[in-house]
Amino acid sequence: MLQRAKYFLFLLSTTSNIFPYIFLISLMLLVISMGMGAYYFGLFSPDALEAEGIGNAFGGGFFDTLWWSMKHVLDPGALAENYGAPKLVLVFAMFNSLMGLVIVSGLIGFIVNSIQSAVEDARNGAATIREVNHIL
Repeated sequence: MLQRAKYFLFLLSTTSNIFPYIFLISLMLLVISMGMGAYYFGLFSPDALEAEGIGNAFGGGFFDTLWWSMKHVLDPGALAENYGAPKLVLVFAMFNSLMGLVIVSGLIGFIVNSIQSAVEDARNGAATIREVNHIL
């Protein structure tokens, strides 16, 4: 069963152009939802609210937690703003920041690979050019 799943994942990643992006977005949503678990470990405790990067503009609920987690996934520099937060909150912040680096670097890799493939196809003449009164 595991080998079949690996093969299916391999097949999708090599034959579909959109699959890598869907996979990265799904991974990002999973990491953001895992990072939201910091709420249960003192994200909005009085000690944590003294840190610059932790705010409770919406009352310290779902949207504040979602914003905090998403901010750490998309901006690893936000980790420095958590100085003074409880240690478990810092663990969640570090996990989100590291996974964010992995996700964004994967996204950059897929985009660069797509551009290189398009340029290579254009060089090899794989594209049909339909121009009138044009000299190539």
